[in-house]
Amino acid sequence: MFPWHSKKYNTIAISEDRKKSLKEHAQQYNIPLSDFELWDLGLTHISFMDVVNGLSYERLEFLGDSILGLCLADILFRKYTELSEGRMSMMKSSLANENTLAMLGRELNLLKVVKLGHGERLADKRAQEKVLCDLFESTIAVIYLQHGFKKCKDFVEILLEPHIDCLLTEGLKDFKTKLQKITMKVYKQYPVYEIIDTEGPDHGKIFTVKGIIMRFEASAKGRTKKEAEQNVAQIILQAMKEDSLTNANSLFSKELVDDE
Repeated sequence: MFPWHSKKYNTIAISEDRKKSLKEHAQQYNIPLSDFELWDLGLTHISFMDVVNGLSYERLEFLGDSILGLCLADILFRKYTELSEGRMSMMKSSLANENTLAMLGRELNLLKVVKLGHGERLADKRAQEKVLCDLFESTIAVIYLQHGFKKCKDFVEILLEPHIDCLLTEGLKDFKTKLQKITMKVYKQYPVYEIIDTEGPDHGKIFTVKGIIMRFEASAKGRTKKEAEQNVAQIILQAMKEDSLTNANSLFSKELVDDE
């Protein structure tokens, strides 16, 4: 039978077995969903597009990214009234980065229900992390479209509350600022960061940034330029720490790298 399309969200009818499988998965992981044809679209990887007439989760991911940002801003503003604007911004960035969202996608076991095209196995860890992040954002969009903002925000808050508490307890790790302080003390120079590559659609670009300070150089990816720069700074800091432990003539004392 030729698949029919929903006019409301441009979805495709799914089998009863698929619907049952998604319903069981949603119940197991407490995902508040009832429209499983829409969620099926939210779990359809671009590699499966040839099978479903060009439909994938990309549009839902685009919406989910914005809804998630609003959820996080609302939660931090209303619940954590002691936080300054700058601290809220840093926490929001940390909670919405690819590593955190991929971890949440893994907690919800979304790779178990993703629809991939023939030959796509997501064997590469980097690709797997990106898809987990995308699946989580598209799932957020489906919850929002079905139940509205409040239900969506409540779901996000339940998932992220432990991570917010951890950030408040342990503090935010600002690797760029730490590296900058160290390099100014040792070299009297700031690190230089440069975007060397971008990939992905406009609403979900991945940035590759290179960082250089004297003989230390590294590159890393991130969903934003700032996230990529933080990842680069973390790598360079680790290299400086290793240098302090293995090089007798190192300009970096272990205390300097650890304590700043």
